[in-house]
Amino acid sequence: MEFVELKSSDELQRQFRITDVVDFWKLVGHLPNISRLARRIISMSPSTYRCEAAFSALSKIKCRNRNRLSLQHTTEGLRIAVSSAEPDFKSLVQQKECQKSQ
Repeated sequence: MEFVELKSSDELQRQFRITDVVDFWKLVGHLPNISRLARRIISMSPSTYRCEAAFSALSKIKCRNRNRLSLQHTTEGLRIAVSSAEPDFKSLVQQKECQKSQ
């Protein structure tokens, strides 16, 4: 119902045209649900850095020479590529047993 009131009010439409976007949504406090939603959307970060980094990593993983990777291998490679975790190679090596030649 709030949306219908917002859409049908000539005064609110006029205020929207002449007022700053953030100030407008503060002004319409009598429409709490739509006002809260609009302020959340306005406050979202416009950065697409993580998405761009993931697509860049995916293009390196799934290139022309490696186009037959399974979905599982591609997913695991992408997870490793975008993760900030560093493996502890020393402990990983210590957990493995060397193969003894006969």
